[in-house]
Amino acid sequence: MDVNSNFPVPAGPKRTLLVIDDNKSVRDTLAYLLGEQGFGAVLAESGPQALEMIGQSPVDGALIDVYMPGMNGLAACRELRARAEAVGRPLPVWMMTGASTPQLAQASLEAGAVGLLGKPFSVEELLRQLRGEARPEAGAASAEPLS
Repeated sequence: MDVNSNFPVPAGPKRTLLVIDDNKSVRDTLAYLLGEQGFGAVLAESGPQALEMIGQSPVDGALIDVYMPGMNGLAACRELRARAEAVGRPLPVWMMTGASTPQLAQASLEAGAVGLLGKPFSVEELLRQLRGEARPEAGAASAEPLS
């Protein structure tokens, strides 16, 4: 299936996402898929690494795995959003997990995420989330579409 025919990438500046996941194959796959859809990707294998990189590589949003060793994704989300807010730059965050529950969805929203993607997810679902086309959960924070 040609995803580009269903989700065309609009002309304009390239949007870049920070992808944080301790699994290299997930990071690499997301970087490839995002690139195919006209997005850039900055990759980090942990929350602390992402926090170091965020000042050096401005990004338009983040995809963060919930369950990582050391700093978990929820803590990374809170810290990244706090740093972004401190400099007046919005940072929409989408959490990713293979173990989605209503409690985790709520915890993600409370940490400041705008969405929770259950792994595995389709490219179409990822793009719907990034473009603001997914139905928001009750009480969800809103984010400007990244397209």
